[in-house]
Amino acid sequence: MKPNIFISSTINDLTHLRDSIRDLISELGYNPIMSEYGDVGYLPSESAEDSCYLAMKDCQMSIMIIGKRYGSISENGLSITHNEFKTARERKIPVIFLVNEEVLSFKRVFEANEKGIQMNFPGMENPSQIFELIREFSESKYNNGLIAYTNVQSAKKNLKQQLAHIVGDLLKRKFDPVQSEIKDILSEITTLRHLLLKNEQEIAQQFSVAFRFLLNEENDYLRDVSETISGSLEKAVTELLKHNSFKSYLEFKNVQVSEMDTKTAQEKLSTKKSTEDFKSNGLIKINYSGLPFETSRNRASIGGEPNYDVKPISKEDSRVIFGFGKKIILANYNAIILLNAMYDKLKKTIEKNN
Repeated sequence: MKPNIFISSTINDLTHLRDSIRDLISELGYNPIMSEYGDVGYLPSESAEDSCYLAMKDCQMSIMIIGKRYGSISENGLSITHNEFKTARERKIPVIFLVNEEVLSFKRVFEANEKGIQMNFPGMENPSQIFELIREFSESKYNNGLIAYTNVQSAKKNLKQQLAHIVGDLLKRKFDPVQSEIKDILSEITTLRHLLLKNEQEIAQQFSVAFRFLLNEENDYLRDVSETISGSLEKAVTELLKHNSFKSYLEFKNVQVSEMDTKTAQEKLSTKKSTEDFKSNGLIKINYSGLPFETSRNRASIGGEPNYDVKPISKEDSRVIFGFGKKIILANYNAIILLNAMYDKLKKTIEKNN
């Protein structure tokens, strides 16, 4: 299937750039979806605006082009382009965000204006709303890399490089036999040693499944924590198999677990603190991410689903923050939710393979 790529921007001021981007997308063998070319199906039951949002949902990627105009305002007070961006986010559609270099320069000046003085930016329409759209994208938990352009040529060049990177990473993730074989061999060797020592076929099978599970990238958090606490990955697998919950495992290892809200976790695990500050509290590693949880490879894939599509503690706060050491875990509530989800998936994977 050829991917559908939705091209979103204001139209009248960016016609030439949109046409060039369309040509590039077509040359690469993808389907560009653009309203002015009749690629959007206008349904009798929907407005032209809503039809664009529906068309977005059938796409595997979106290219957002931000120039000096914010665009027509919808009923919710946001522009159509802004709403198309929100639709892509809601549907977890990967977004490539092209922004005019001059607009980015104006945004830096705007943000440096601490006194709130009214400012004019040449050629810009509703600059504060454009800056807010850019901020909303750049502060996303994932897929938040801005790509600047100065003219049509630079936009095409930078876009082509970004698409090549995404496709290359997707192919590597999908067809990486070396990485897969190394994990399989390591799992088999460790399992064989475990089998020889224990002489128990069923336990050895569970050990193999669990070991392979923890070697997968999406389970790095659970692997890092349990390996640190147990002293080695092999020992961690053996001990994890003995318990029905992650909480039970931590209690067995006498780990002090401190759960807290995100604000408190940010203060205690601030990146401004030195390594020595963390070590003095028994912490070895600090992790920041968000929910739903995705690996960097999965985020780069077209239309990829989250590795752990678990709900955060609240809609307003999806951040995951935690630090750990051999005898301590400091975590916000979302981090505990994620670690428990990983452990539950481990147990279900073992049951499925028995």
